[in-house]
Amino acid sequence: ISEIHYHPAAPSAEEIAAGFADQNLFEFLEVQNIGESNADLTGVEFISGVAFTFPPGFTLAPGARAVAVKDPGAFSFRYPDVPATQIAGDFLHGSGLRNSGERLTLQSANGTIVANFVYGDSEPWPPAADGAGPSLVLMRPATNPDSGEPLNWRPSAVSGGNPAEGDALLFVGDPNRDDDGDGLTAYAEHALGTSDTDSSSREGLRVEVQQFEVEG
Repeated sequence: ISEIHYHPAAPSAEEIAAGFADQNLFEFLEVQNIGESNADLTGVEFISGVAFTFPPGFTLAPGARAVAVKDPGAFSFRYPDVPATQIAGDFLHGSGLRNSGERLTLQSANGTIVANFVYGDSEPWPPAADGAGPSLVLMRPATNPDSGEPLNWRPSAVSGGNPAEGDALLFVGDPNRDDDGDGLTAYAEHALGTSDTDSSSREGLRVEVQQFEVEG
């Protein structure tokens, strides 16, 4: 599970006029194949959190991503550039993602647990993903980091996230600066998704900063 958009931003005037007045309609979950061969997701399902089962024959190439969405119409209206082939389907039985956080469990067709963790909506989880616009993005997903560790997640680079594609953040500037004087370098704050001009943005973080390589 590489991206979670559990509390989308409020709909725009255009989205409301199109009939998508509920911000929850824009929820999505992204999965990525971090293996070296094609992954057949037939029968892979979420068994906690949302209700969703990947359809027969749904395959992801190595490195490829796909999304399961709350409402296909709303999703396509907000994200018109995401190909239909990367939209695996919509959440079942009216289910959705809790704004307060919850457990997500993804299970393979043979019953093996693929992912099982609890995401949250407050620090040390990135609070910007809780209705301010960004999604939750797993850092360096190809390394299979611990999804239950909040510091392995950051806010997406843009409001609304980047469903079905990468969300790499490029650092620009002096990596050793510490403009807000909070003890974290500009590059460390970039990696954590906090601001080097706001010392309060790191409140609640208890980390030992050594080395960061940011990908998305």
